[in-house]
Formats: sequence, structure tokens, C-alpha cells
Amino acid sequence: MDTIHPSLSIKDNFILDSVPTSLIRNKEDNFRCRLKEIENKPLVNLISTLEPIERKASELDTEQVKLASILKSLLAQTDYVFLECPDENLSIDSLNKIKKCLEYEVKVNNRKVFIKPYNNDAWIDLATDIVTKNNNQEYIKSQNLLSQLFDTQEESSPAYNFKLIKKAS
Repeated sequence: MDTIHPSLSIKDNFILDSVPTSLIRNKEDNFRCRLKEIENKPLVNLISTLEPIERKASELDTEQVKLASILKSLLAQTDYVFLECPDENLSIDSLNKIKKCLEYEVKVNNRKVFIKPYNNDAWIDLATDIVTKNNNQEYIKSQNLLSQLFDTQEESSPAYNFKLIKKAS
């Protein structure tokens, strides 16, 4: 179930990452206020597709679980978003909606999104950089010249060279 706790409601799963623990006593009110403050309209629209959010996560179908998991990561107030196979088990329509949410988060909220895709081609229009591993097990970062987000004014920083030193047995 990805990052979703099946015994909790969708709403409670969202609250886990979107409401600071210092405000947990009024988690219901704080969560509703948080939802009203969201300016990312594609994100608000996607949340509404999961209504009623009082349902247990265990009642959701595979696509709804995937959506709830991705939305949970976007509701968390972090600078970085890490997504593993976010395109797996999603319809084209849902994937396009997620991409609009991510595009907003990157452009407006300056968040950094790292994706390990199920299907690389699904993200080629949004990816600013592509990281691959060469034959020497070194990570290589290259600019995605097809990216719609690519800013030709900005110079890309060089990729860090990670080497596999010792493989765990």
C-alpha cells in the first residue's frame, strides 16, 4: 500500500504528513485549514476525487491507493519529494493530473522532485535531468533537452560521481 496505512482513513493518512505534530490536538481543524490554504488547484482537484476521505485506505482500489500515496507526499511540507514508480497502476488521466500537480509544485513552490519511474517515457516531458548508471556503476546526470521545464538561462550543476565501493552481501 505504498506509504498508506490501511487501517487509517484517507484523511488520517494525509494528516500524518501534512499537519505538524505541534498542532496534532486540533488535527481535524488544522487539516481542513491546510486544505483551504492549498493554492495548487490540480492538487485540490485530485484530493476531491478521493472523497469521501473518511473511508479506510483498505477500501480503496489500486489506483486510489497510488493516488492517495502520491497526494500524501505532496501534502507534506518538504522541500524534496521522492517518488518511486508513481506511474505504476495509474490511468493516463490520473498520471496527467499528477504531472500537473508536480509541475505546479516545482514552478511555484520551488520543490525538488525525484522520480524513479516505472516507465521512463511517461516523465520525459517533465524531467529536467536524467540520472543513469554507467558500466562502472557511476551515476551520470545529463540534461533532458526535451523538458518543458528546462530553462535555457540557467546553467546546470555538474553531477556528483557516486561509485559503488562495497556491495552488501
